Amino acid sequence: MYGATLSGKVTEKHALGTIAQLPLSAVNRSLAALKFWDPKAPSFDQGMMGFISIWDSLHDQFRLIKNDGWVGLGAQAERLGSNTVDKPVRGFQAIADIATESGAPMLGKGIEWIGHAADFAPGAISRVVGISKALQGNMAVTWEAMQHARLEENLSGQPYWDRVRDIKNDYSQLTNEALVRVKNFRDNETYTQPFESDIAKKLQAGPDDPVANLMYRMTIGAFVRTPLRIMEIGAEYTPGLNFLAPHFWSEWNKGGTSRSMAEARVATGLAIMGTVMYGAGNGVITPDAPSDPREAKALVDAGMPPRSFWDPLSEKFRSYDGLGPISVVIATSANLVTMNAHLEENKMINLMLAGGLAMWRGVGSEHYMKSWSDFFDALKVGSYR
Repeated sequence: MYGATLSGKVTEKHALGTIAQLPLSAVNRSLAALKFWDPKAPSFDQGMMGFISIWDSLHDQFRLIKNDGWVGLGAQAERLGSNTVDKPVRGFQAIADIATESGAPMLGKGIEWIGHAADFAPGAISRVVGISKALQGNMAVTWEAMQHARLEENLSGQPYWDRVRDIKNDYSQLTNEALVRVKNFRDNETYTQPFESDIAKKLQAGPDDPVANLMYRMTIGAFVRTPLRIMEIGAEYTPGLNFLAPHFWSEWNKGGTSRSMAEARVATGLAIMGTVMYGAGNGVITPDAPSDPREAKALVDAGMPPRSFWDPLSEKFRSYDGLGPISVVIATSANLVTMNAHLEENKMINLMLAGGLAMWRGVGSEHYMKSWSDFFDALKVGSYR
């Protein structure tokens, strides 16, 4: 199960999901600037500077790969704390030590090498997240530098841009509050924001015993934080469900730029959902697969695979899966169209229920939740007899 969860396809989808957040962040910043009556809202040029920052940061990452390769990316990931997947190496090392102490050093060495092999996929994902964190962090530093030069130092024209460049080159000049915002932004946009709940922290950590922890990681605990954070970010983009997202309220209560960004995410989600719901209603965007496998197979056989959109150029459906929260929002919108047909009309509670179920179905179909989904499916007896 662990190997299937961390297959190359999952690594690819994780890369797409984290990278897809980059332009979305810049779009959100542009929408936040529309709140022109708020002096603390972002300026109109910050959205475009976000895209420029992405381009500059990509060049930096290419240079890092060229000069330092896999090791350099690993060091960057370790420095930025990109622990998306919980690694099972500790459990393998414990078993290897037991084998060695029992007089079987070769067996212990073999188990240790198996542990290193099991660490390859998590290491690849960690490096991808590290790249995304570097890009998101550089974009956030750019925005904080612009806000500082404009609001704190009241600069404009060439002195303004010179000061922005100076702060970007040495962002230690930013206030502690600004540096905290940069870290929180890059963690949130890469789904690695630490848990605050003790229960969630325990799920993330797993059993204390290294062997039990190994079994936990190899069965259902490969991904814990990622699907929950994707679900929360997806809710932030969903009008109505955004009120259920703790991060939305946290940003809203801060006021200023943070509140403008929270509002912009809802506006972005509303635009995406409106477009998707129109497309789903006209059969050019498909929702998640039905829970009944026979019905799901019938739709695939009919040429309508789940989580796909119609490409008029190639005249076939293409998958929109693997884009992180964007995929969740799109799937939620399409699921909502499907579910709403079975609910009474003009009842807000039913609409909210449909939205909640649609959101869960959306995140449940992500590969991050595959091991958990398989675990709960195994508890069902005779569901489709």
